[in-house]
Amino acid sequence: MAVRAEEGRAAVRRCAAGWGIAAVLMAAPACAGSVLVDLNDSQILEAHDADAPLAPDRALDLLLVEVVRERVAAGALSLATAIPVVAPRDDGPDAPLAGQERLPVGELLQLLLLADSRAAARSLAAATGPGEERTRARIRQTAARLGLRATALPDDWPSSPPPRSGAARTVSAGRTTTADLARLATAVARDREIRRRLALDGVPIADGRVIVRATAPLVAVIRPRAPVIASEVRQVSARAETQPAIVLDSRGDLVMLAVATGAAAGREAWDVVERGLARYERVPVVRAGQRIGRDVKVRGGSAPSFGAVAAEAFAVTARRGGRTSVGLMLQLPAAVEAPVGAHQPVGELLVELSGRIVGAIPLVAPDPIARSRWLGSARR
Repeated sequence: MAVRAEEGRAAVRRCAAGWGIAAVLMAAPACAGSVLVDLNDSQILEAHDADAPLAPDRALDLLLVEVVRERVAAGALSLATAIPVVAPRDDGPDAPLAGQERLPVGELLQLLLLADSRAAARSLAAATGPGEERTRARIRQTAARLGLRATALPDDWPSSPPPRSGAARTVSAGRTTTADLARLATAVARDREIRRRLALDGVPIADGRVIVRATAPLVAVIRPRAPVIASEVRQVSARAETQPAIVLDSRGDLVMLAVATGAAAGREAWDVVERGLARYERVPVVRAGQRIGRDVKVRGGSAPSFGAVAAEAFAVTARRGGRTSVGLMLQLPAAVEAPVGAHQPVGELLVELSGRIVGAIPLVAPDPIARSRWLGSARR
């Protein structure tokens, strides 16, 4: 036992020394780090070695997805817009794109999400700017908006290919951390349309001439089935040699995302998310239709007052069997003017968890309240 303990301490010392080396060379880390995120509340629940530096390639792909989402939401792009395809290399995941001159944004996005297509990344980067330089500026703005303080963009991205397995990159070529990668993956995966796309496999594009398979998904979405087969675990680990693994799984209303690094990143991310689903649960805070707070007076109304109710249900994620400290802040006026419509918003209930606002529940009037007939007659 003493020998094993000494070996363990030596491994820890090697890990600590390894981070000093990583300040100069950005290779795949030998010591695993991990982060567990509750996707419902965008809350980091558990973290281990989350601030160690990483090569930025996975983060850059996710940032590009986020920029595409922003441009589509702003109306500057459409998923149906056909854009030029940057010429792919003759081998690798882009080989099936050879000969394709233009493809819709949505199809290139599918290729990037599921197949690690460099041609798709460069094509989307050129279109979202337009031009790669403007896209780099947009990506830096998006990283700042998401609070990714430890993430830096290489000046030659996306023209330069990602490093091969075992290749090193200097810090000046860009960097990120496990914590930043988890925040970014959470922002992207909260989009239900992106989650739907990530869960697909065997998607036809280019008028059916190319089938997109989930060979190297940016975020591996575990499909609901039991037992999970070994090939699905291998799919999670598809890029584990040079890239972190990101896994998303759900159980009931609980949706969790795990990020892991190291030589066994795929297996580690799988284990982290499965342990998280077993350790945590969704705890109801407010029921839809539940009365909240004091009576609200109605000036000049046919009814003197009403009790506001929650327009929707709300829950938080907490450790099973533990105690959850939730702060509630009521924002409700003492009185309103008649008339009051059914389900008219009159205030909100703010929910605070761990010192952070995680929800704002609209409070509404349960029934309509007309003006007082006496007041109406007097005005006439």
